Amino acid sequence: MLNLGSEAFEAAQRLKNTEDWKIIVGALAEQMGKLAHVALDTGEKDHCGYARGVRDVLWAFEVMEAGVNAPQRATQKPTIKARYA
Repeated sequence: MLNLGSEAFEAAQRLKNTEDWKIIVGALAEQMGKLAHVALDTGEKDHCGYARGVRDVLWAFEVMEAGVNAPQRATQKPTIKARYA
């Protein structure tokens, strides 16, 4: 489990809905895609773990972005959307 802590959460909350937020989320989505391909190509546990860790951070950011809709969104795995590209 990845725990960024309350200070990181608060920093992410301050960035939410800014241009910097879009850049960070876009970069995370791109990195997740790259790591997922490496994990699929190699099948190595470490590669799968790295991809899952980046996915989980992206998932947390999507839940933050969802705000009041978070309980519903929190049950869904993140998708790589064109808006992150």
